[in-house]
Amino acid sequence: MKYFSYLLFFLLIILISFCDDEPTKVKTGIIYVSVVDENNSLVPNEKIIVTSDSLVKYTDANGICKFEVEPGDYYVNAYLPGPGPAGYYYHKLVMVKSNETIKVKLLACLSCM
Repeated sequence: MKYFSYLLFFLLIILISFCDDEPTKVKTGIIYVSVVDENNSLVPNEKIIVTSDSLVKYTDANGICKFEVEPGDYYVNAYLPGPGPAGYYYHKLVMVKSNETIKVKLLACLSCM
């Protein structure tokens, strides 16, 4: 009888494990970065870095780049043309939740170059 109880318990555990046939997926969020100039025109080919994973992308021909990330806190970093030799340095904190899109708009001064 004791072995029968163990066998029944073991079979029950196996049945329960098969009930969840779809693996748990981590839902991601999106960080959508656009770079514009002083005329609000989109600026292509600007380097954007997202930490904590050190993800690096360049803005496309439309001045936009997109990062798909797991939920969490990230910094959007960029050095963009601006007044003076250093230009603009951005270090913006964004908090991403599952299935959420965060939009970050950064300014570059192309006439300052």
